Amino acid sequence: MTMGTETVVPVIAEPLLLRKEEGRIGSGLLAEVGLRFARSLQKQLHDLGANGVQVVAEPHAVQPFDQWRQGPELSALLTFDIAAMRDRTEMFVSHGTIVHLVDLFYGGPGTIGAPRAQWSAAELRFVERFGAKLAHLLEEAWRPTAAVTALCRGVTLQPPPIAAAARSKEHFCQMFQITKGNKAVGTLRWAYAVADVDHLLASVIDTGQPAATTADTAWATSLHQALGQVHLPVRSVLARPDISLGKMLSLSVGDIIPLAMPEHVPLNIGGYGLGAGTIGEANGRIAIRLEKIATRASL
Repeated sequence: MTMGTETVVPVIAEPLLLRKEEGRIGSGLLAEVGLRFARSLQKQLHDLGANGVQVVAEPHAVQPFDQWRQGPELSALLTFDIAAMRDRTEMFVSHGTIVHLVDLFYGGPGTIGAPRAQWSAAELRFVERFGAKLAHLLEEAWRPTAAVTALCRGVTLQPPPIAAAARSKEHFCQMFQITKGNKAVGTLRWAYAVADVDHLLASVIDTGQPAATTADTAWATSLHQALGQVHLPVRSVLARPDISLGKMLSLSVGDIIPLAMPEHVPLNIGGYGLGAGTIGEANGRIAIRLEKIATRASL
C-alpha cells in the first residue's frame, strides 16, 4: 500500500507450519490466516488515520492457555464467538495501540506518551467499537480457508479467572507487532484452541472446500426470512403525454388532457423494472395484471 511517497507492506515472519504428527494437521493454512489478518488490520489502521503503521505477524506458537494469558503489557481483552469453534477466541489489544488511535481520532499526531496504569473513558469507548471491526477482520482472514462468522462478545480490562480444566489446554497463539518507522506502537495477540483449529482445518483438507457450519446455515436462513419481510415501493407509469409549452401556460381548471394508454404498462419495484402488465380491476380497486416478467440479467 502506498501512502504518499512511503510504501508500507505488511510483513509476516517465517511461518511455523502445523505438522501431521501428534495429531496436528499438516498445513500452513493457519499461517495464511495470520497473514491475511495482518494485511486487513494494517489497512483498517490506515483507514482510522494511522498512516504509515506496519503490522508484522509473528509465527504461531503452541502454549498452554494460562501461559498465553500472562501478557507483558497493559491490554484490553476482547472475546469472540467464531462459528465452528467450541471455545471462545480471545484477543488482547495493547493499551499503546488504542492510545495511538484515540489521539489520531481527536486530531492529534498519534502520541502515545508515558505508560499509564489506567484507561481513559474515551479509550474504553474506542476499544469497544474497535471490537466490532476486529470481528469483521477475523471473518475476512478466515474466509478463503473456512466460511466462519465472528461476533465480538465483549471487552474487559480484568480477564476472568481461567477454569481449572482449561488452564493446560493447548492454544495456537500469535502476536502482531504494530510499528511506525522504527518505533513500537503496540501489539495485538490472539489464541485459538488447538482442538478447534484442527477440527476446522481437517474438514478443509478432506473436502478441499471452506468448511460449512451450522451457524452459517442458520444465519443464512434468518437473513432470508428477514429480507422476506422488507417492503418495497411499487410504481407504474400509466401514460406520458406531451404538451407544448404554450399549451401548458394556457391551462386552466377544467381543461382536459387526453391520455394514450399503452397495451402494457411498466411495473417498477424498488427502482428496478420488474416487468409489464395490463390495467384492470380487482376487488373494486384499479389493479395491474402482470403479463411479462424481466429476466434476472436485465434487472
